[in-house]
Amino acid sequence: FDGVNLVTGAVKASNPCNAGDAVFSAFPNFPSPAVLAPCFHSGTFGRVRPISPNLKNPEIRHANLSFQRQLGNSAALNVEYIGAFGFGQFGESDTNFPPILADPAHPGFFYFGERPDPRFTAVRTNQNTRTSSYNGLIVDVTKRMSHHLQVHGGYVYSHTISSTEDFFGVSEPGDPRFINAERADAQSDIRHAINLGAVVDTAKLSSVPGLRWLTNDWQFGVATQLQSGRPWPISTGDVPFADALFFGIGNESIQRPNVLADGTISTAGIADAFGANYLISSAGVATCLAALPSGPCPTANTFLAPANASGLGAVDALSGDVVDFQRVNGNLKRNAGRTDPYYRTDLSVTRSFHIPWRESTALELRADFFNVFNHTNFNLFNSAPNTSQLVLPSIAPGWQNCTSCLNPITGQYVGSGGQILTLRDLQHGRISPDLLHPIFGGMGDPGGTDLAREIQLSVRVRF
Repeated sequence: FDGVNLVTGAVKASNPCNAGDAVFSAFPNFPSPAVLAPCFHSGTFGRVRPISPNLKNPEIRHANLSFQRQLGNSAALNVEYIGAFGFGQFGESDTNFPPILADPAHPGFFYFGERPDPRFTAVRTNQNTRTSSYNGLIVDVTKRMSHHLQVHGGYVYSHTISSTEDFFGVSEPGDPRFINAERADAQSDIRHAINLGAVVDTAKLSSVPGLRWLTNDWQFGVATQLQSGRPWPISTGDVPFADALFFGIGNESIQRPNVLADGTISTAGIADAFGANYLISSAGVATCLAALPSGPCPTANTFLAPANASGLGAVDALSGDVVDFQRVNGNLKRNAGRTDPYYRTDLSVTRSFHIPWRESTALELRADFFNVFNHTNFNLFNSAPNTSQLVLPSIAPGWQNCTSCLNPITGQYVGSGGQILTLRDLQHGRISPDLLHPIFGGMGDPGGTDLAREIQLSVRVRF
């Protein structure tokens, strides 16, 4: 499909259905088959992104309760609860998703049929199906400037939950049948945050000639931020149906793996159109035995799909045959990973000089030190967030002893030193001590850092 926007009626010049007026005149209704007929390329219209005819404005409800108490002559305590709750928020879902059919010969296993409307691939419809919530407890103490000292200290405990991160394709659910399964910690969730700040000035500290030039008119300010780690998305990097690839925020795909009872990460039984997940049928076992007659070979964990299964559905990781599956999306919740905590301290130093012949005018010299302790704050933990970083090795003797791979016999994800990947590994920030030699192919490792120490010098004339 070469580009017809069903909302605006815009049609690319290269499109054979360059009859934009006819398409546009149908809005807000769907264009008739006769109007759309010239637009088909080889019998398919491609992917479209319509808007639900029942779309409404989202609703947000706010709640606030605060308590304030003066402490002495110059300080105050503030305790506050803030709540924000979103309903009917925007999110996309594929309303032309292929049917998931039960395999009558193998209870508990499924396969994909063809898309309901074969003229289209994904019909990614924007709907009012997402929700969000924020609950925050704020405690802060502020001492106003007095006796040359100002102090502020604040602590926030909060929890941000959502079933989407954005308006467009990143809001696609892992399984369009279960949108509520997307409700989880948001990527903006900062559970604990501490902010500390202080300002000290010397003003007229000394009246001794000579000494006052050294000690007076200085100002020192310090600000510290301490934040707990943030959630990040873990994905398989693959998709259940070949023409259903939708990228998420910072992850390769919207499909998530399983987490087993012992915390192990697994993709066994999850539909996969490109062979990265651990799906092995009798055909896969036969492929292995043909190359390694004496083994070892994996045990089948699924079955060849019925003859009427779509060729775009799940495939065997070894043979490439179309197979059954048990889940479209894994049971791991969205944004289950955690980054490193964030620590940063900034410092400012200001010295003022009064112009002798004009007391109302002052020259200020200022130095700002950002991240004064040069603490490395890693970020972009979702730069390699998927299990497809670790793949099945080639069938060969000893392949069961592979490292940095998907083990062909156990279905476990194995690190560079033989470690088995668990969810716990991905919930404590950085995994690999040496980022040039990642343990799990980059999973759980940062892709960048916040700013290093910076010094900014400035001059200001105040009058």
